[in-house]
Amino acid sequence: MKLKLIVTIPIILVTVIVSYLTLPWLFIFIFGKLEPNPPRPENTYGEFPFQLVYVIDGETKEIEDTLICEFKGFGWDEGNGKIIKWDARLAKGTVDYHNGIELFGGVIAGQGSTFITIDIGSPQYYLGYKEYKNYSPGRVSISSPPASGAINEDELWNKYNIKIIEMKFSQPLIGNGISGDESSTYRDMDTAQLSVKGVAVSPQKMNYPSNTKKIVLILRNATDKQLLFEQSFCIQRKLMLNGKMYTMK
Repeated sequence: MKLKLIVTIPIILVTVIVSYLTLPWLFIFIFGKLEPNPPRPENTYGEFPFQLVYVIDGETKEIEDTLICEFKGFGWDEGNGKIIKWDARLAKGTVDYHNGIELFGGVIAGQGSTFITIDIGSPQYYLGYKEYKNYSPGRVSISSPPASGAINEDELWNKYNIKIIEMKFSQPLIGNGISGDESSTYRDMDTAQLSVKGVAVSPQKMNYPSNTKKIVLILRNATDKQLLFEQSFCIQRKLMLNGKMYTMK
């Protein structure tokens, strides 16, 4: 009898501990799966030509391509619940596309790794799934240790020798027209919603060691609106090696 109790008690304790740690996540997963899907997009595929001409360090560069936007079904995210899965890619693929086109990427003395990107639009915008009051493609943003966020034309030219000469974007389709405001009932992984002028994100420190477990980000809001941030995100480490930039998640 004593031997049976000695064997049974540890098993019960382990079961209780495992249940305590896993049941909350299991319930979240189950209820998340039972949550209704967002409205299905009326437009599920579209091709949107664009043209971009800019000067960097005296050299004129022209990009003429087509952004292909496609609805890829529904998914689930622990931070957002049921979401729509979108796919966006360039037809020619002569430049890299990661929610925008990189105009500059490299290390600047006294500033560290710096990346300047121009937003060329998103599937939610072009397929007409959402309707935005204060958004259109063409916003230029910077990501660097001192600060991250929108950058104006004067600073772009005077500090980084980059000037946008011409940009032409396709008009969005007429679709669901769901409000793109923060108060909208349906939220998904929407890059356009995060393109808000006057908002900057910067790390608390300039440099972090490789074994860092926690990074504190400072959000500065210079707008007159309350910001709701419910997006999942990842932090990427970019390394310059032999003149080439490598990205590691």
